[in-house]
Amino acid sequence: MPLSALQIVAVILSLVVFWIAIWIVLPAPTYVLLAFSVGAPEVSQWLIAGALSAIALLARAAVSSRLAQLAVAMAVVALGLALTVWIRIPAAVRRFDAQMQGLSLAPATP
Repeated sequence: MPLSALQIVAVILSLVVFWIAIWIVLPAPTYVLLAFSVGAPEVSQWLIAGALSAIALLARAAVSSRLAQLAVAMAVVALGLALTVWIRIPAAVRRFDAQMQGLSLAPATP
């Protein structure tokens, strides 16, 4: 069964979301790709929304279309990569708080 226009848009969306999300974990090999490595964690919430949208739009088509199955797989991987940013936040906050513990606004000696 051929994909509808909306499903084709979802395939493209999953490809774009995957392309951007992969740079969350991969170091940029060139200066041009550095923008993706820096920007991908910043827009991770939008990557999550895009991946979930692509998965929802392609869920029914993935039963019969190999292309839709591949696109859903890419969207699931992108979702996992984008979620890693949010999973790491509590540990980063704890480390930040521990490092800032020694700093104080009050002087140590009068």
